[in-house]
Amino acid sequence: ACPGIHIQFPEGQSVHTAYPFGLHVLLGDPWDYAVTQGQLVLRARGCEKKMKPNETACGPCINLRDNDVNLTRIRQRLTMGVHENSRLIFNGIASLIRITRQKDEEICRLRLRKINDAAKLTGKAVAIDNFKQWVMAVGSGKVERVDRLVRV
Repeated sequence: ACPGIHIQFPEGQSVHTAYPFGLHVLLGDPWDYAVTQGQLVLRARGCEKKMKPNETACGPCINLRDNDVNLTRIRQRLTMGVHENSRLIFNGIASLIRITRQKDEEICRLRLRKINDAAKLTGKAVAIDNFKQWVMAVGSGKVERVDRLVRV
């Protein structure tokens, strides 16, 4: 029986959270996948279910393993990581969770910054209003002892 193609994952990565299963919807890859006992196995859609003597898999599965560009890129992303500017579909669930947490933290920082900026602006607006009142009072000439107000 053809064993298919066993995909190795780096230490600490789970098959269920690292593999980008959503890519199959987008790319329509020419293979099927199965997870058995924590091991991801891919089989070419044309898998012959049997293999020739001295072969590691059937012809279509070997061809898939050695020649499919999409599979090669998936393997590269599993070992080297997905570039941060790549579309989200190229990420596994674990990466999507990490990206979501980073974005949530950034949103919290931006909200805090907005609150801090609003507080600063409010304080400056009050100071400007007080200064306007003072200028109006001095300009009216009705305030006695302007020199004392200026010193304060």
